[in-house]
Amino acid sequence: MPVRPTVIRRSPTAACAVTLALMTGACGGGGQEGTREAAPAASAAVAVSPEAAPSHGEAVAAELEKLALAQGDVKGHTVEKVDTWHEVTVESVAVDKAACEAFGDAIAGAAVGRPAATAQRMVEAELTKALTDEELLELPDDQIGQAMVSAISGTYTVVTIASYDGKGAEEALSTLRSAAKACVGGGFTMTSGVLRGGTHWHVEDVKEVAVPGKRDGLAWEVMTQSEPGAMENPFKAVVIRTGRLLAVFSSRNNFAGDQSDFAAPTAVIDAQLAKLPIT
Repeated sequence: MPVRPTVIRRSPTAACAVTLALMTGACGGGGQEGTREAAPAASAAVAVSPEAAPSHGEAVAAELEKLALAQGDVKGHTVEKVDTWHEVTVESVAVDKAACEAFGDAIAGAAVGRPAATAQRMVEAELTKALTDEELLELPDDQIGQAMVSAISGTYTVVTIASYDGKGAEEALSTLRSAAKACVGGGFTMTSGVLRGGTHWHVEDVKEVAVPGKRDGLAWEVMTQSEPGAMENPFKAVVIRTGRLLAVFSSRNNFAGDQSDFAAPTAVIDAQLAKLPIT
């Protein structure tokens, strides 16, 4: 998916350590705006030499890359950095109801609102061993579908971590909460990869579920169809805030027909959150 120009804001205290800013917001900064237009870049030195120094936004982006998942962080999963062509951004997601824009972004795996910088990964579960008919019959009824699906298709999760200025992470989560409430009944269409032709998802049903680990955030099970009457395609979406960071997780499995066919990516969520600063 096409990349969104990184939103870079001028830091009022350029000498403040980037990691401290990610954790506590001690450097200050402005709030987030609701528009989907990219803001113009502004340079702000974080080192003595203005010629060699990265901008504040670039420094934060570099720090996020260190915090993002890497291969080997999640057992039984492959982790890849998302290239700019396939990156999920608010510019690559279109929603036909304005009130549902933030919610559609989260379902697709894009950062919500206007972060200062982001890092994104694609995480895919490795296939499990196919069970024999006898082994399947020994499983509880609600686990049979999941066992069959995981043997032929790995669940994949778009993981996006985003850093915000000031109280931007709190405000983005609040905006998302309002959007989800307005759109909980479904009935809207979102398109991902809009500049590459786009994949359409008709959101038919939305169910809010518990956030893994009782963290500060939101989680949903979302049922979609590529077109009315077509096969249903379930998504699981989780957004968690820690300090000035939001972590967005969007999961689906190409062979899943309902939510019981694949599990929430708790191993992926736990591994990513373990790398983020705790506030």
